[in-house]
Amino acid sequence: MDLPPSSLVIGQGSTPILVFDAWEHAYYLQYKNVRPDYVDRLWNLVNWTDVTRRFDAARAAGNPIILAP
Repeated sequence: MDLPPSSLVIGQGSTPILVFDAWEHAYYLQYKNVRPDYVDRLWNLVNWTDVTRRFDAARAAGNPIILAP
């Protein structure tokens, strides 16, 4: 069974808190091959209220918090 790359990081039964698409197709046209510039800009776009809500809900439900590289 072919799985999308995101499923390898998120896993079954877990709650995504914050996910960045760092595959080349997501940033190549605007940032060329300068992934660090793309990631730096993403931090300004994050809806931190939503991230906090997801984190608190996962913690309250007893879901493990997984930090993936």
